[in-house]
Amino acid sequence: MTARLTIPYRGRGRPTAKKTAKYNQDLINFANAMKEFQELVDFKISARGWCYQLEQSFRAIDKDEFDKAEEAINKCRTLGLLPVDFTADDKKRAAVG
Repeated sequence: MTARLTIPYRGRGRPTAKKTAKYNQDLINFANAMKEFQELVDFKISARGWCYQLEQSFRAIDKDEFDKAEEAINKCRTLGLLPVDFTADDKKRAAVG
């Protein structure tokens, strides 16, 4: 799969109902595409690691889209569009105490 990945982006300002509906549909499409990419990888990757995979291995995004892609992955996990365990645990950010 080497197609460009459309990253959902909520523009500035107060969103209209139409823009909100488009954003939600874009999130669903993004999550479905990420599930397809996950089938091609046999190990867990952090959200930022997914950005590197999408750029280098799949040529689906560019380097300047990393922040938006990482945010979209985490948003999809929060909303339940992607499984919570979709990404690997980040040992460096583990809670202490």
